[in-house]
Amino acid sequence: MLLALIPIALFCVWPGQRIVSHLARQHALGHIRATDGAIYEGEGGYALKLDRSQIQHLSALSDVGSLDLARASLTDQDLARLRPLNDLVFLNLSENPISDIGLESIANCQKMRCLILQDTSITSHGLEHISRMTDLENLLLDGTAVDDEGLTHLRGCTSLRELMLCGTSVTAAAIEDIIALPSLTTVSVPKEWSVETVARLRAENPSLRVVQQRIVLPR
Repeated sequence: MLLALIPIALFCVWPGQRIVSHLARQHALGHIRATDGAIYEGEGGYALKLDRSQIQHLSALSDVGSLDLARASLTDQDLARLRPLNDLVFLNLSENPISDIGLESIANCQKMRCLILQDTSITSHGLEHISRMTDLENLLLDGTAVDDEGLTHLRGCTSLRELMLCGTSVTAAAIEDIIALPSLTTVSVPKEWSVETVARLRAENPSLRVVQQRIVLPR
């Protein structure tokens, strides 16, 4: 489940995505220092936690698999530096002032499995850039301006297992789009949804876990 996955993912790369040699090279160049808390180590390998001042060095890490850029004050222009990182499978962009324009920079990350966009300025139009991520399994959209239209762009994300929509403008009209996701096991819906609406969603797919709370990520 995502509740168990997120703390691990923030500190480890996904299986098979080791970047030790790249970290060593950047460390030697003085761009990324372990003393900055930029390098996390766990059972799965290594991952990067960078701030905005270190983004310029990402082009040298073209096969990074896991990247945590939460609360890094990133802009859409900063995200353009992610274009070479097509091997990303985990990306946390939460709590950054990025918009739909910025998401275009990660549209080619078709290996992506977990994408965290909580509390950003994206809208439904931005999800069109995510539609080609057919391996995407976890998508966190809590606290964004995504509405019913946005879910139509996720129809091609057939591997999606967990979708977080708490704090969005998604309404009961999107139930059919939620049900249409064949691999979905967990969905969080806005707190404004009535008991009857939640019951309807559960009735449509009895095996689907429906919650009305958002995931709180570790800081």
